[in-house]
Amino acid sequence: MSDPKLSISDEDKVVEMIRTWKTKFTWEALLAAIKEDMGIAITRQSLCTYDQIYDEYLIKKGRKHRNNGVESEEIDKDVEELLEINEKLDARVAHLEEIRNKQLNFIENMMLNAKDSHIDLNDLVRPRS
Repeated sequence: MSDPKLSISDEDKVVEMIRTWKTKFTWEALLAAIKEDMGIAITRQSLCTYDQIYDEYLIKKGRKHRNNGVESEEIDKDVEELLEINEKLDARVAHLEEIRNKQLNFIENMMLNAKDSHIDLNDLVRPRS
């Protein structure tokens, strides 16, 4: 039996899960979280075929937190600025996800209407001459 193919939305959820992970991070823990949160049973090998997920996994595993001799006050100021930027980016991402979801719903509706009207989708996507 093959693993289920993740939708774009599912892939985005897994990437978000990786980015916000707080405890010890392993493939096994990620697979368990995907099964629990999303109800999808998938293998590590299958997840590795999704470039975005695999890249996020490697980034998460490679993160190191070092002071590098920078003063604590400077770090606190930088962290505060980054948190503000992050908050703005989160809002932007949420807005873009809403737009994307509306566009995907629109496309799905168009496809269903085309099918109901017996319109060949290949005719709709063929380049104009």
